[in-house]
Amino acid sequence: MRDDNRSALTILENALDMILNFATFVSAYILLYPIIDTSLVSINNSKTQILVFIAVILSSLVYQFFNVYKPIPYVNAHYSITGILLANTVFFGFAMVGTVVFFNDARLKFILLWIITSAVLSTALLVFKKKVIIFFVKLFRKQRDIVRKVIIIGNNSETARAFVKEVIDDNHNGIMVVGHVGGEMSDVGCEMLGEPSELEEILDRYTPDYAVFAVDSYDKKKLIRLVNLCDDRCVKVYFLPVIYGFFKSAKQLERVGRIPLINVHSNPLDNRFNAFIKRALDIVGSALLIVLSSPVMLFAAIGIRLGDGGPVLFKQERVGRMGKRFTMLKFRSMKEGADVGAVWTTDLDERKTRFGTFLRRTAIDELPQLFNVFLGDMSLVGPRPEIPSFVEYFKNDVPLYMVKHYVKPGMTGLAQVKRLRGDTSIEDRIQADIAYIEN
Repeated sequence: MRDDNRSALTILENALDMILNFATFVSAYILLYPIIDTSLVSINNSKTQILVFIAVILSSLVYQFFNVYKPIPYVNAHYSITGILLANTVFFGFAMVGTVVFFNDARLKFILLWIITSAVLSTALLVFKKKVIIFFVKLFRKQRDIVRKVIIIGNNSETARAFVKEVIDDNHNGIMVVGHVGGEMSDVGCEMLGEPSELEEILDRYTPDYAVFAVDSYDKKKLIRLVNLCDDRCVKVYFLPVIYGFFKSAKQLERVGRIPLINVHSNPLDNRFNAFIKRALDIVGSALLIVLSSPVMLFAAIGIRLGDGGPVLFKQERVGRMGKRFTMLKFRSMKEGADVGAVWTTDLDERKTRFGTFLRRTAIDELPQLFNVFLGDMSLVGPRPEIPSFVEYFKNDVPLYMVKHYVKPGMTGLAQVKRLRGDTSIEDRIQADIAYIEN
């Protein structure tokens, strides 16, 4: 159910963000003017202006990659703002890396300070802008009473219930479910309007904008008749997929000749450009972090060796993308020989050394995985990889568990951001991983 004007609104918002980012670069320069040596860095210089222009264009591409411009009716404020924060962290982070690489002279500290100030201003301004837009969209809908009426037709009550719940959970999406034709769903607040044989009268009485079919099985002639009744009244028709209850990944319609196919495991990284950008970010990001964290890694290695004289690194086979196995690296945090076997680690695990407890608490033990990222076995962000025996167990016990293996595993992921680790529910972790994969 698309908003007819959403493409235009997306373009306008994209253009507005470029204007705002240009303004933040200029504003940051003005704020720093008293301490900037204008003989080294000047905004009046044509080369500086070209670099700012390129930066503004690149920021727009990064925002699109992080789905900042998802249509307002279909995304909540929290998701939009998180996208802005992630996008600005990546964009300005790489801007700083580029500055260190190409401006290793007297201009370096001024340009870095300029970028940091611009990042703070940009983030604050874009978050404020997004909140204002969402506020006025909601207000506009409320004032104009803009509601698109929907009726649900069919016998697949499970899929229909899921649809109704989604509409109710997001009460600012401009959609109102009028009722259900051919089934009873009063338990989710959906009125029964009648039987499919009465559809013509129901359409004339309630004048819906959309008809959503949720069917398990059907008679082709009867279904065509029902669709034609909707078409005759300019009621747009949609079909809820029967497979909804089994697959949570994004669906993508593809074609073989004239035959449509639904790719139930489609994700943004199927796009080669997206995959290229993510891999480039992984290579540059991991290389930079390896250099920056090398003193910390040296400290960890010395601490482990002084502790019990055992090996510094712990190597373990894990399952990666498409089920391919690889050797994951970690700093050893347990007593020598205690890491053997498929045993779940907990916060109170007695196998950990005192220094190992510190490494785990600070996540320093994960730093060697930067080499896994650089080599292409892992990504900086993605679902956490498990050992083969755990995968074999969970794939038969946890619904949708193997979906996480359609992308590279990561050093950290959405599940970790939500603090779903250790003794937390594996089902909750998988839902978080799938949410990351879909977006």
